[in-house]
Amino acid sequence: MAYGMPASEFLALCMIMADFDLEMTALEVIGRAEEYQNTTGREFGEGRGDFRGAFYEIIWAWRPQGVGQGQMGDPQKLLARTPLKDWIGLILKYDHVWFDEEGEAWYREPEDKDWPEDMKSRSSWKDKDGKRHDRMVRDYLGDPIKIKSSLRFDRNFRNIFESGQYNRAAIHRLFKRSRYAREIPKLWSVQKSYSRVRTMRTSR
Repeated sequence: MAYGMPASEFLALCMIMADFDLEMTALEVIGRAEEYQNTTGREFGEGRGDFRGAFYEIIWAWRPQGVGQGQMGDPQKLLARTPLKDWIGLILKYDHVWFDEEGEAWYREPEDKDWPEDMKSRSSWKDKDGKRHDRMVRDYLGDPIKIKSSLRFDRNFRNIFESGQYNRAAIHRLFKRSRYAREIPKLWSVQKSYSRVRTMRTSR
C-alpha cells in the first residue's frame, strides 16, 4: 500500500527507535526499526526494507554533484559512522517521504501548498463548487483529530530544531506531553501478517 509519511514524523520515529539517544548511529536506528517490524508485524512503508531505503534515498539525493551512485561506496558504512543527530537537518529539509512499489522518495512539497491561507490549519475543506480537498499525506491517518494532532506535532517539533541549537530537554518534554507523538510508530506503520511473527509469538 503506497503512502507518505511527514518528514518530521519519520525523524520522530527514528528518535523513538533510538530511545532518544541522538549519538546512536543511523545504522543502529535502522536495525532497531527493522527489529520492531520483525516482532510486531507492522511495517514502515511498502515492505520491511523501506525504512532503510528512505535513508539510502537521502544519501543519493545529497551526494556531491557529478558523483554517481556507483562512486558513493557502501552506504552502510556511512550510516554506521554517522549519529542520528547528523541526519536531523537533512531529514527536516523535506516535507514528507513517499513509499510505493518503485521505492522511496523525499519531497519538498507541502500538502497544502495550493490551499488558501485560511484553510491551511484544516484537515480538509470544500471549495465553492463542492469539491473536497484532502491532505495527500496525512489523510492516511483517516481521522480529522489525528490529522490536526499531526499538524500540531510537526509545527512544535520543527520549532525545536529551527535554530540549529536544539535542546534535548525540549525534545523529551514534547514527547512526554504529546500522546500523539508517542503513538507515531503505530500510526505510521502498516499491519502485515507473517507466519514468522505468529511463530515467534506462539513459541514463547
